[in-house]
Amino acid sequence: MLSQLSLDQFLIGPFIYFPCFYISREFIMRDASDSIHDKPVVIRALEAYKRNIVEDDLACWKVWVPAMFINFSVMPMWARIPWVTTVSFLWTCIISSMRGGEIANEKLEKTIQSNVRPLSNLNWYNQCAGRMFRNI
Repeated sequence: MLSQLSLDQFLIGPFIYFPCFYISREFIMRDASDSIHDKPVVIRALEAYKRNIVEDDLACWKVWVPAMFINFSVMPMWARIPWVTTVSFLWTCIISSMRGGEIANEKLEKTIQSNVRPLSNLNWYNQCAGRMFRNI
């Protein structure tokens, strides 16, 4: 049991699961307007993982170590798949709340910044509206 848990948490998670998660997230969340001069998607994904590796691995261990201990030690064979599926759903919610909104928030901020008009445009709008409603 300890060897299964160690293999999963200290080899597969940090070196396979999280890099695949970050690369998939970059491919899904990237914008078509990304410049061809930007870094490649895989490089950006791995840099993001490098920044978050400690926090992500600790969160993963907090969820999966107890879950797998329960799964391998006390869970009957017929309940293992439903148990892991339930924990996987909860883990997906956790990792999505931790990392899912970063790219979307950056895009939203860029969109807001590019669509904010200076106050001079607002004055122009007020002048036009004033002329339009003056004739009514």
